[in-house]
Amino acid sequence: MRLLIFSDVHDQLRHFQRLLDRIDALPGPPIETIIGCGDYCAPFVIAEIGQAVSVPVHLVWGNNDGDRAMQTQIAARFEHVHLEGEFMDRAFGECRVFANHYPPIAKAAAQGNGYTLCLYGHDHVAHVERIGDTLLLNPGSIMGYQPAARQWVIPTASLYDTESGKVETLYTHCGENQLRGPNDIVFDSHGGMYFTDLGKTRERDWDRTGIYYAKADGSYI
Repeated sequence: MRLLIFSDVHDQLRHFQRLLDRIDALPGPPIETIIGCGDYCAPFVIAEIGQAVSVPVHLVWGNNDGDRAMQTQIAARFEHVHLEGEFMDRAFGECRVFANHYPPIAKAAAQGNGYTLCLYGHDHVAHVERIGDTLLLNPGSIMGYQPAARQWVIPTASLYDTESGKVETLYTHCGENQLRGPNDIVFDSHGGMYFTDLGKTRERDWDRTGIYYAKADGSYI
């Protein structure tokens, strides 16, 4: 089974809709389940995912999901959208998955509790770590901003294969070069995207910048 994992939308519908619109175009086996790790923020984000996909969706709450009553009402309109509350503990085949919004809670759950995969969000930093037999995973943020570093970064989500244990994160690098400050995205008629990478400026040096083109299915940049 292939899972799509995302977190921290923070009302950035343009980024989120681009992901949802291209789920069927992603290379490899089809997505069978979607898991959200919190901070969707406005209730209309729940409606967007409910309308865009038909596969099961499992969502845990984040600290910025304030109107939980309205989120619950909207989720109830879609049989395939499941609000799990603060925690999710589910088995997908032989893969036991835990999800929560906060890094310390997910890391504690990953330590000797029999989970295959522990998921979290909150800090907006994509992260993969093996703890014993458990994979600890943060998919990064759909928002595309890292508050601690006070910098815009490329929005990310992760794909996880429950049979192989393989994790994929789309477009963090072009070849060996890490994308540092993507901006000014424009989509063509085929769904491909042109964007700039402004890089970062430091006290004594700065990154070389450029203009990039990438396919929406994650196969080419």
